[in-house]
Amino acid sequence: MMVKYLLPTGLRGIVVAGLLSALMGSLAGVFNACSTLFTVDIYQKVRPLATQHQIVRTGRIATIIMVLIAMAWIPVVKGAPGLYNYLQTVQGYLAPPIFVVFFFGVFWNVLMPRVASGP
Repeated sequence: MMVKYLLPTGLRGIVVAGLLSALMGSLAGVFNACSTLFTVDIYQKVRPLATQHQIVRTGRIATIIMVLIAMAWIPVVKGAPGLYNYLQTVQGYLAPPIFVVFFFGVFWNVLMPRVASGP
């Protein structure tokens, strides 16, 4: 609202271009991270002898799949009462399991000394 009503026309375009470039940079980072996680943590474990070309192609396919999932999720987000409430609800569902996994990852050697040290 502030950009629409308070800024002059020329400055409004620059601010909107900056906001859109920040959004695109954020989305590019998310998609890059998702494809890297899939390619390095899953694909290379399943196919350890994959060539660099196959790994790059798999990363691109993973990115395309993530974009399609994100596009399919748009109606769900639009149906929410508000973006902030939706994000807080999703974070409420995701935060506890993420905390548990992080907690066990940090304290695994303390909690399970025999399993961590091996036979």
